[in-house]
Amino acid sequence: MTRVESMRSTLHHSNAVVANLRHDLEALVDRSTGRLHDIVNLRRALNESEASLTAARTSIGAMRVQISVLQGDNVVLLTEVDLVQDALESDASWLNSEGLPMVRALHQATWVVESLGVEAHTVLEEYEEGDPILSTALGRFCIETCIRLGH
Repeated sequence: MTRVESMRSTLHHSNAVVANLRHDLEALVDRSTGRLHDIVNLRRALNESEASLTAARTSIGAMRVQISVLQGDNVVLLTEVDLVQDALESDASWLNSEGLPMVRALHQATWVVESLGVEAHTVLEEYEEGDPILSTALGRFCIETCIRLGH
């Protein structure tokens, strides 16, 4: 490589570095005012955002645990309801007039709860942790759950 080529290469590299620095500097300028952003305030906002993200992840983790527990409890409840329904349908004719409709209604209610648990799980899985839309989706889910359960 000749000295001229070396100097051209160095000049090209220097131009690229200057362009990168110019780009970085432009990113620090508030376009509406032409002034530099307040880096301290930006850092505070970033820290607050990271704290909110951590809190959201913790909350989502707790919700996942609660959903798993509720789904497990629901499976046990469905099994018990099935056993009671089998007993009522077999020999307990004196209970059939009042007991069987109540057990059927309870069975339907537990299936509603199961479908809500599945839906809640689906909502949580559709979004990445910390996604701002997650709270909106969960809000709609809670409203729908309250309507379905008559609360």
